[in-house]
Amino acid sequence: MNTSLLRRGGRFVSPLRAAAVLAALFVPAALHATNSNGSGGGNFNVASTWNGGVVPTGVFQVLAGDTVTVPGAFVYDSPASNNTVRGRFLVLSGSAVTMGRLNNGLVVSDSTVHVAGGSLNLSRIAAASGSANNLLRVSSGVLTLRDNVVTGTHTAIHVGGSGHVFAAGGINGPLTLDGGKIYFGHSAKKTGGTFVWNGGTVVLSSGSAYNASEANSVFNAWKTQDANVLAFSNETSKRTVTFGTGSSNPTLSASQGMMSFNIYSATNHDSDQLAIAGNGSLTLGSGVDIRVADFSLPGTPANYLGRTYKLFDIASGNYSGLTPTVATTRWIIGGTGYQVGWTNTLASNGSLTVASLTPIGVIDPIAVSDFNLPAQNAQGWTILTPASDSRLIYVDPVNGNDNTGTFYLPGAAAVGSNPQAPVGAILAVKTLAKAKTLLREDQPDWLLLKAGGVWTGESLDIKRGRSPSQRAVVCAYGTGPRPELRTGAGLGIANSQLVNVIIQGIRFWAHTRDYDGPFATGYAGSNGFQLFSRVATDQRQVRDILIEDCVFRSYAGNTVNGSIGVNGDVAPVTRLVIRRSIISGNYRDSGGHSQGLYLTAEGQPLQPMILLQENTFDHNGWRIQTAEGGSARGQATMFNHNTYFSDVKGVIFEKNLFLRPSSMGSKWTSTYLEATVGVIIRNNLYVDGDIGVGMGGNPPHTSGMRFAHVAIRDNVFTDIGRSRPTNRSLSWAVDVNDWGRGFVTDNLIIHQRNLSINNTYALLVGAEQLSRDVYIGGNVIANLRGGTTTGNALVRFVSGAKQQNVTFADNIVQAPTATPLASFAPGGFVFGGAN
Repeated sequence: MNTSLLRRGGRFVSPLRAAAVLAALFVPAALHATNSNGSGGGNFNVASTWNGGVVPTGVFQVLAGDTVTVPGAFVYDSPASNNTVRGRFLVLSGSAVTMGRLNNGLVVSDSTVHVAGGSLNLSRIAAASGSANNLLRVSSGVLTLRDNVVTGTHTAIHVGGSGHVFAAGGINGPLTLDGGKIYFGHSAKKTGGTFVWNGGTVVLSSGSAYNASEANSVFNAWKTQDANVLAFSNETSKRTVTFGTGSSNPTLSASQGMMSFNIYSATNHDSDQLAIAGNGSLTLGSGVDIRVADFSLPGTPANYLGRTYKLFDIASGNYSGLTPTVATTRWIIGGTGYQVGWTNTLASNGSLTVASLTPIGVIDPIAVSDFNLPAQNAQGWTILTPASDSRLIYVDPVNGNDNTGTFYLPGAAAVGSNPQAPVGAILAVKTLAKAKTLLREDQPDWLLLKAGGVWTGESLDIKRGRSPSQRAVVCAYGTGPRPELRTGAGLGIANSQLVNVIIQGIRFWAHTRDYDGPFATGYAGSNGFQLFSRVATDQRQVRDILIEDCVFRSYAGNTVNGSIGVNGDVAPVTRLVIRRSIISGNYRDSGGHSQGLYLTAEGQPLQPMILLQENTFDHNGWRIQTAEGGSARGQATMFNHNTYFSDVKGVIFEKNLFLRPSSMGSKWTSTYLEATVGVIIRNNLYVDGDIGVGMGGNPPHTSGMRFAHVAIRDNVFTDIGRSRPTNRSLSWAVDVNDWGRGFVTDNLIIHQRNLSINNTYALLVGAEQLSRDVYIGGNVIANLRGGTTTGNALVRFVSGAKQQNVTFADNIVQAPTATPLASFAPGGFVFGGAN
């Protein structure tokens, strides 16, 4: 025992006093906590972050002045309550923290809990009297509050970006909503304190009843901004919310803001409703938008035409003016999009009637035209045109001279009309390093590399262009093979930010680690490119990039990080296009993951982020097949893929070849509600690997429907699992898990000719939490063998109780053996058409 515990001012205390001191050490729960180190903190899972050098397994306390960060992919599940935050507690993307309560936790001025990604699951929060300026901030990821939320006047809650808050109890304290969503559970309300609402959505739970004061708290905050959305649904079933209880008769009026309702079936009045109790009144001016959500609906258009849906219900009060604007509505019925016309903006009884349904085809949230692609010639190649003031810098590794080389302007006598085919003698530089010194930042300068030229030990280092229409350009000149950068263990492209840039026709080769080539000397290596976003005020971004006709060979991988960051102020990755390029043979040495292309972008808005068009992704994530019990470098593993995308919004895969991956052709993960939105996978070919497209899985997560507005259509999947890179016996084509609003249509899933594989399916639809509004139609599944037991069915519909409106229609399923064609767990599956 440390005898210093028994001393006061250098003297021993009496035995009775010593006993009292010792007893105090073992009574209050807070004194059992593992404390942060008092010197700034660190990562939660690092022992040096904590006094005593032990990562917490129970109660912990973050001391004032310390910042404790929960890093990505770390999971913490505390069995105890009464955790205390006196400094700063930061939860980052991919992490998951579950604990009891922060009881008297935010007790010192300026203490902060910040969910900047991942998930934080608490029972409740309390702040001791006398505390001030405490903040609970959610900028992305999910905060779940399972119990009453008692924040008092000293702890503010701020929700912004793409943050989601699930509240089960009342929020009693300052609340600011600048974006994201707050889901109020059945008994959850805004019960006290200020409510500032500057954008974002509040979702009110079914069956909730708000007295006049509570209704006014929500309604008055909502009506302050056009961008505020008051939603009477959580997208699972009909919702009715009552404003006013007992003798409470609210008087509500608004001239701006949006109200969102859902319709769930063709049954009359089967829609979300706002009910006004007693003699309350409701006035909605023409500036209020009524939105009837554009989700997928079962049945046919004839089931809905002429149907009346009641959105407002006033018991004995009055509508003193229901003249809102009904926002444009698009529904998806049976896999086809329809524009909805109404007989009225809103009838005097609070209802809408469907007057027309006009087919508008497939509804995609994003299109190729959104990516600002430059003009193309008849063969589909980008036409490169310099600006009048572009510098043209020529680089020749054989005949160039760094001392005499210079730059030219377009139209110079030696250049002629086409910079890529100069007509006279060119004074080229020799090295890429010298060429960079002649480039200007934020100008449309060109770097032209001699066709057939080889540069060894140099990476490409370029500068920003002027605008999307006047980009900096890297390309070849003359005739012959692509210019080749043999970068060995170094990066292919040195820049981590590329802005307004075109890179065309260059071969990047990590030649010293390519054991299919003549130069292999070892396994050390780096990425072909590694891009990441910066704060919005920084000129260095990842924006308006075109990589065309390039090769990236034998690197450790290629990465793009567009997560919005700790403070929610990082600019999104915007209009990154990779087309007609080859990414192949990428692998890690030993340990770590390797992808042909890895992209994570948690917290980004839905906008044109990345387009992959007409590329070949081949043999990525591995060098050799997994050796049983061996440790050879570059072995295939289940964690490596041709592409791996996490928490992305606004992505198109079009006309690509995904061949021979370590495990999956395209892997997708999503860590919270609708973290992945707007994904189109169309007209691609998938061959070999364990799995074609895997979209779902990867818990922990706190809610269903993590993937929204997804379309997988017109693709070919063939011979999945043929070569068994990981030595697993799998042939899985498409996984659909925890989707909300999606399509799997008109795909061809054929051939499983490796007879040693006994775990085969074309399609698996499941839900760890919830899937809704998924249409599967027009697919052809043929020549697959899955064995003879029910569990080996070629189409597997599982977790039926967690499915809503998952339709399987007009598909063809064939097997050459006694393989079961389909199996399903009863629940929300709908079978239609001529399967």
